[in-house]
Amino acid sequence: YPYVAMDTEFPGIVEKSINTTSSREYEYQVIKKNVDQLKIIQLGLSFADKYGNPPPGIKTWQFNFLFDRSYDNHSEESINMLQLSGLDFDRHKKEGINPCL
Repeated sequence: YPYVAMDTEFPGIVEKSINTTSSREYEYQVIKKNVDQLKIIQLGLSFADKYGNPPPGIKTWQFNFLFDRSYDNHSEESINMLQLSGLDFDRHKKEGINPCL
């Protein structure tokens, strides 16, 4: 199953773009700066063959990482949206995978 779809969740945007003239490179740098400053919250991976067929059994893996709202940098608006989507930040704090290992 050589084809992989990946989804990540990060805790929002904390560095806002202040440039009024946008370019792809500038926007990339704003996103990169945010990703570099923030911890990943969740990673999802799904696999398929060259025809788009998933493997039998488990098709998608989801990894939940250690995240502590009282310590880790985040956008409150994004955290609220993720909670409404079903993320349990108490479990992330207690049971999440340490992304630094």
